[in-house]
Amino acid sequence: MLDSLNHSRHSSALGRKRLLSSAVLILLAVLGGAGVASRALDQGLVESANSESVSRDFRLSADPAVRLLAIVYRGVTTGRETHLSLFGDGRFVAEMKDHHGGLLRRGETSLPYAEVRSVMELVVSHGIADVDGPSVMRKIEASGSAGKEARFLPSDAGTVMITLKLEEYLRDGEVLKDHSASVLLGEPKILARLAPGVAEVRGFVEVSARLRPLRQQLLEGEHP
Repeated sequence: MLDSLNHSRHSSALGRKRLLSSAVLILLAVLGGAGVASRALDQGLVESANSESVSRDFRLSADPAVRLLAIVYRGVTTGRETHLSLFGDGRFVAEMKDHHGGLLRRGETSLPYAEVRSVMELVVSHGIADVDGPSVMRKIEASGSAGKEARFLPSDAGTVMITLKLEEYLRDGEVLKDHSASVLLGEPKILARLAPGVAEVRGFVEVSARLRPLRQQLLEGEHP
């Protein structure tokens, strides 16, 4: 009789332990799922820098031969050009060339994927993947009387060209494969003062500012 009672108590305690263990496992699974969901959201849609509500996301190629981002700064008075290139494997190359295209300086480094993604998000969030130079200029001129002055930039103003390539580009539900865009602007800093509400121009300025320390490091502070 005593043995039977002890066996019953032991079985009851074992059942409670198993129930507690199951509850702990379920809780860990829930917390773990939340963590996975959080990481997925971190890599999800790109927040638009425009006032308009546009959903954007993209996928990048990891091919070392694919140039994800190319920026060319050209100084009119010197004729010099500075070329910045970001490749699929994270390589970042900075080159300075003379007015004949001859190489003056070159530097190279490697960026982690998180940094590559962050730089590309900065470009995409400002709508640069959706426009070209003439369409941006029309936006600037339509922004107000100050924007109309953009057509009268000094003849010696420098230019900046941004070219990007996305393996996939999702914009408002539409998926574009091997999407590329190229935008040429004259003196984005001046344009940003004339038309601060045009997100694409702000994007030019912010991307340049983001990459400037790396550019200076690789080219020893030289500018075109």
